[in-house]
Amino acid sequence: MKKSIALILLLLILTACGKPAPLAETTLSADEQQAILEANRSLWAFDEGEYAPDWYYTFADLDHNGLMEVISASTQGSGIFTYAHFYEVLPDGSGVKNLYHADGEIEGLDDWPEVILESIPCYYDRAEDRYYYVCTNVVRDGAAHGMTQFAALCLNDGIAEWEYLAAMDIRQTENGEQTEFTDGAGNPISERDYNTAVERRFTGMEQSELRPDWIAVTAEESLPFAAENGRQDGERFEAVIILEGMEETVHYEHMRNDTIGFEMDYDYESFVRVSEADREIIISIYEDLQDPGNYLELTSSTEDIETVAAAVRETLSEEYDLLESSRVLDGAGSCIRIEASELKGTGRMADHLQVVYLIPAFDGCRIATAHYTIEAAEGYGRRFSYMLNTLTVNER
Repeated sequence: MKKSIALILLLLILTACGKPAPLAETTLSADEQQAILEANRSLWAFDEGEYAPDWYYTFADLDHNGLMEVISASTQGSGIFTYAHFYEVLPDGSGVKNLYHADGEIEGLDDWPEVILESIPCYYDRAEDRYYYVCTNVVRDGAAHGMTQFAALCLNDGIAEWEYLAAMDIRQTENGEQTEFTDGAGNPISERDYNTAVERRFTGMEQSELRPDWIAVTAEESLPFAAENGRQDGERFEAVIILEGMEETVHYEHMRNDTIGFEMDYDYESFVRVSEADREIIISIYEDLQDPGNYLELTSSTEDIETVAAAVRETLSEEYDLLESSRVLDGAGSCIRIEASELKGTGRMADHLQVVYLIPAFDGCRIATAHYTIEAAEGYGRRFSYMLNTLTVNER
C-alpha cells in the first residue's frame, strides 16, 4: 500500500520472537563503539540523490546486549513515508552488521514508523530479558482508504523481524464509511480487541521510556524544535474533546513551523498536514487534496494586525456579508475573528464558508483561516476551534 499525504503512523514495537540475546563479550566502550559505527557511515547514511536531504540518526543499545546500534531515518515529503537503516557494531570492533533480515538487506524496509521522536515508550519483559520500543504507523491508499496497523519489530538473534498484531481498515463507500478490525493473521476481531491489542500484548511488563539523542543531518535545519510543553514537531499524543455533548478521544500531532512562527496540535486521524514554503494546511482526510473543501490554512504577515484585517475585510466583502468579533484563544490570547458565511446582500448562507482568525505578534501577525462547506460546518467548525485553541505564537 502506497502512503499518501494522509495519516501517519500506528505502532512499531520491538518485540520478542526468539531467545533473548546473551550479553556480548566486548571490551569496547560506548564511545569506541559509536566511533566504529561512524567510521562505517557510508553503509547507513542516506544519499540526497535518492532520498530527502534531511535525515537523522541516533545510537542506542536497544536489546541491551552490550553492543551499540545506529538507527538512521529519512522521512519523505508530506506523506511521512519513512525509510530506515539499522546496524550494530561487531563485538571485536572489526566492523558493523546489518540487522535487517535477508529481504531487507536486498530491498530495505520500505515503510518504517516515524521513529524520530523525543521519547519512545519501552516495555521490558524481565522473565525473558526482552525490550519493546513503541512507536506508531498509519498508512493510506488515497482519500477513500486507510489502514492503521499494530506491527512489531523484534531483534531475534541480531536480526530484525516483523510481526503484525492488529489492523483497522477504513473505506469510504457509496453506503458510507466501513470499518473492519483484524488480528495479525487477518482474522476478524472486535473493535475492543483491536483497541486493547497493545495493552494485552505487554501485560505485566515493566514500562519506561527511551529518549534518543537524535542527530540531524541537514545544511539548514536541526531536529524539530521542542515546544515549551516539551513536545516536538511531529510528536503524537491523545486528548479528550467534547462533540455533541459526548467525550471523544482524539489523537493529536504537534506541529511547529518556525518560518511562519507558530505551534499547534491537529487531529492526525481526521486531517492531513501539507507543509508549503509559506504556509501550513490541515486538510480533511476525505477531501481531494488538490481541491479541498474542508481545511485549515495557517500563514503569517509582517504587517500589523489592523492592516491585515483591513485587507481581509476588503477581499471577503466582495462576496460575503461579514461578522467581526474579538476572541480569546487559549494558547494565543486575544485575536480578531472575521466570519464570512452569508452571500452578500442575500441573507442566504453560502455553500463554502470562511472564518479568519488574526492573531497579533511582535513581528506582525499570524493568520489562521478555516474553510468548510455548509454541510460540514458544524463538525469541522468545532474541530478547528479545538485545534486553534492549542495555537501559540513563536519567533520566526
